[in-house]
Amino acid sequence: MNYSKSHKTQLIVIIKKMKKIIINLALIFCLYGCTNKLYSQTATEIKNKLIGTWILNDNASGAVKVIFDINNIQKLYRDNLLTSTETFIITVTCDNETLNDGHFFLKTIDEDGFETCDVIEALSEENGITTLSLSNYRGNLALFTKQP
Repeated sequence: MNYSKSHKTQLIVIIKKMKKIIINLALIFCLYGCTNKLYSQTATEIKNKLIGTWILNDNASGAVKVIFDINNIQKLYRDNLLTSTETFIITVTCDNETLNDGHFFLKTIDEDGFETCDVIEALSEENGITTLSLSNYRGNLALFTKQP
């Protein structure tokens, strides 16, 4: 069947929207299934689970890789190019806000002292796959998968 260029464009848009919906649904299931595990973890346990290489599951912003090391350094790569190196801290207080619901912030501090506060919504391992979901101050969710 031959489709016109406008039909193909519409199909591509629909497929992209469906992909986002599927990713968001997976994230929601993970949040509901994994958040109870997060509540019982300490900041040190979460930090230890963070150590390693993580890949952002949404490729709309290019290939994004984040590496957390034992010395509290976070390196962000886009398309295999190092774009930032920041210090990270797992804490319940960030930017004059305190979380009292069992969640933690992933607080990052750049070389200029600028702080970013993302909420760790879920950090869990299931069937050998470790996932991390973060939400920023705008409410945007990001889902990462840890590399073996």
